[in-house]
Amino acid sequence: MGVAIGAAAVALALALTWAGAGATRATPDAPTVATAERHRWLADASRSRIGFVTRYAGGAVEGRFGRWTSDIVFDPTDPASASASIAIDLASTETGSDEMDAALVGADWFDVAAFPEARFHSERIHPLGGDRYEAEGRLGLRGVTLPIRVPMRIVVDGDRATATGEIELDRSLFGVGQGTWSSDESVPRMVRVAFHLVARRAGSVEPAGPGPEAVPSPAPTPIRPATTPVVEDHRPKPAFPGQTMAKPPARPSRYRVESLASGLDHPWSMAFLPDGGILLTERPGRMRLLRPDGRLSPPLSGVPAVKVVAAQGLHDLLLDPDFARNRTLYFTYFAPLENDAPPSLEGWIAWLTLPAGQHRARPYGHERIARAMLSADGASLTDVQVIAEGADRRLALARDGTIFAAAAPPAGGGVPVDMEPQRLDNSYGKVLRLARDGAVPRDNPFAARSGVVPSIYAYGLRDMEGAAIHPTTGLLWTVEHGPRGGDEVNVIRPGRNYGFPLIGYGREYSGAPINGGRTAASGLEQPVYFWTPSIAPSGMSFYRGRLFPEWRNSLFVGALAGKRLIRLELKGERVMREEPLLAELGKRIRDVREGPDGAIYVLTDEKDGELLRLLPAAPGDRR
Repeated sequence: MGVAIGAAAVALALALTWAGAGATRATPDAPTVATAERHRWLADASRSRIGFVTRYAGGAVEGRFGRWTSDIVFDPTDPASASASIAIDLASTETGSDEMDAALVGADWFDVAAFPEARFHSERIHPLGGDRYEAEGRLGLRGVTLPIRVPMRIVVDGDRATATGEIELDRSLFGVGQGTWSSDESVPRMVRVAFHLVARRAGSVEPAGPGPEAVPSPAPTPIRPATTPVVEDHRPKPAFPGQTMAKPPARPSRYRVESLASGLDHPWSMAFLPDGGILLTERPGRMRLLRPDGRLSPPLSGVPAVKVVAAQGLHDLLLDPDFARNRTLYFTYFAPLENDAPPSLEGWIAWLTLPAGQHRARPYGHERIARAMLSADGASLTDVQVIAEGADRRLALARDGTIFAAAAPPAGGGVPVDMEPQRLDNSYGKVLRLARDGAVPRDNPFAARSGVVPSIYAYGLRDMEGAAIHPTTGLLWTVEHGPRGGDEVNVIRPGRNYGFPLIGYGREYSGAPINGGRTAASGLEQPVYFWTPSIAPSGMSFYRGRLFPEWRNSLFVGALAGKRLIRLELKGERVMREEPLLAELGKRIRDVREGPDGAIYVLTDEKDGELLRLLPAAPGDRR
């Protein structure tokens, strides 16, 4: 997705030729200091927006930049004297998806580690008549500096002002992304950016009323889709019929949606307690309890320190099979190093780009599985113990009482894939199998093999963000993110190699083929199902309830980028039908579970995330 944003940084810098946010920089050249001070403008970041929209991998990508600084002088009676110096923090990209944000700041796209800022300095601002202007200047991005022009409308009313405009630019001029730019075979070259900026004159008193929006001024320019269509022509041939793009059911499902809780900060997982409460994790490092009466508790005490960066944080939650008696639970999280520095996307990307084999020796944090007890009043965790390291994604309880743990490889951020999932001396891209005290079961497939992590149960996988035990066979099923396409549903069997990155149905983030584009090879397992383009799957659950008889034996998968809940009708280990649900909400779906009441429960991945419950449609409800 990051290739779509290079021009957004360009247009952002251009938009800011009139106003900026946050701190100011050195005083620019001006006729006099007094004149400069009288016509210096301070942007109101809370009321301003600079956004972009394009398409990538078959879906819309929208976002903004959260941090920028400026020093702006503008006199509408003398635009020739105007000057602007702008700096944009490229690490402040905000799309609503931490994983997507990490991709945008990676080496293939902004390359924040090498070029942390985009800088613009105006040379002149030309009046075009009335309140129309064109800013002319030079923009530096990714080590490339080019002349740039941007049209805008500026309305000044006393000490308050607004500026609106939009621009379409060619990101490839700045070396952002890879591909055949001239033919748009990688991603669309062009991106459209719209901005609406609100500011007050420096030294003026902040208005107490509704603010600049009360000033007669143009409405914010709507952000429209880029005119250049995406060309996502990667359609790998499936290994067998029905392995992808299954047809929808003959009749769409009917259901209604209830919101049980809101205000959750990127919730990740849930567990149903015997008393009717629901324990929830939030990725920034909090657990909260939704009590049976519907009250949402404050964060529980006793949760260990969590390192939050990109998609890393506090993740899955699993109750012990004897929880009603022992109050024991298990959870996964990313822990800080000893004497750790504050996390940053730049540091995270630098770690991701280490050569294969070096990530374990030079960790950025610790992927951990912990065991704890939930206090009787549900207000705290006690007796917290780390039982294993090397995995921080999904957990699943096997029929024999052991725990399956999904371990993600260093991936995302636009970083090219590497061979970590094929190396047996680490846990990256593996399913681990552990006893509930963290011990390694003797019958693990590699337990007696020298030089191999003994907890490995299966390998050659990627970022598994969903895991569930099949209710009939007892086998573990997982769903994983591909890089650019190639999201997979797999049935996990002991000792098997699931192929990544030797085979796969996706491509590099840049659009380049992985290992020559091979999708099959002898001795490597095939997925039950795959999606290309990517839906960014997360969370999965088999349905055995009675509320929805037509859903029995279906597999539900959440979609983050796809912004929907997906129902897969199964026949054995084959997918027969695929049905999208909740697409009308337009929300990223993080987790899905069948509740004790037979309803489907869903978590949305947002700053103001929700816990939703799907129930049968009420009489007369058309949905």
